[in-house]
Amino acid sequence: MTSKKIFPRNLTARLAYQAAGNPVSSRLEDEVGNCFPGLGIDLRNLDRRFFPGLVFNFAGREHRELDPEIPELYGARLASVEDECDPDLHTSDPAAIALLAEFHSPRGRALRVGEWFIDTIEQSGKEIALYDRNSRGERIPMDGMAVWRIVRSLQPGRVQLKLVRRDYQDAAGQHPIIELEGWRRQFVDAKTGTLNEVYQPGELVQSLCSPWQHDMRDCACMYWATNRPDVVFAEVPAESEEELLASDDANLRLDWLRSDREATGRVFAPNSYRELRKYQLDNHEINARWVELNFVLESREIQESYRPPEPENGKS
Repeated sequence: MTSKKIFPRNLTARLAYQAAGNPVSSRLEDEVGNCFPGLGIDLRNLDRRFFPGLVFNFAGREHRELDPEIPELYGARLASVEDECDPDLHTSDPAAIALLAEFHSPRGRALRVGEWFIDTIEQSGKEIALYDRNSRGERIPMDGMAVWRIVRSLQPGRVQLKLVRRDYQDAAGQHPIIELEGWRRQFVDAKTGTLNEVYQPGELVQSLCSPWQHDMRDCACMYWATNRPDVVFAEVPAESEEELLASDDANLRLDWLRSDREATGRVFAPNSYRELRKYQLDNHEINARWVELNFVLESREIQESYRPPEPENGKS
């Protein structure tokens, strides 16, 4: 009886060493499947490059820097045109040659100026408008998360995009429109199972909040793993541990990111996220003062040596 050699569909499985780039937790075979924002990767970072040559950001109500009263900022905003460094465009495929030529045309060069958003997506003869209309018939752009879910649902194959420039109107009051025909990018190579070469090392995790860095301050989800606590109990000095543990002060929940680190300047953690923000370290302040953020064991801050609690009833 002869046996057939097994060829792994993911070349990373053949590595005898830790590959450079994204951490092991972000590999597709190791990801837990959590979607947004993701425990290991942010899947939106795959769909940012769904259309070869273009990079989009999906923005909407979940982004606090966007004013909810300015919905024209919502949707899939064109972040950059990267046709020169996109490997999918530099092949002998006629579709790639045609799309690359389009990016080099006057219309394609116009995409590098202004605020461009995806207006409609068409595939297999079905066109999806990425906007709603109010009672007056005015266009209301979809939230970025809704747009992302539509993009994520695209099938492999031909895709037509209609891009609109929202920050400019011509003499007739019309926003410029550019139409492009391309395809839905294949994220993983069909033969090797490795990610498309267009993705750079670290790109799959670049939008996730990193412990000990200032970007974690801007996440409003109020969920963290143990490497970045939300609220904690105050530290208790060893010499007065029994007395303080029984006091209300010892059981007051504090914001781990509070700016005033003095014992006399403790600020309790309010229920409102907006109220909490004004007592926290600022973004770049964290870069300078991160060493002041205490380790947390058993939900309590600690600076001195850790002493585990005494076992109950003689149990070890």
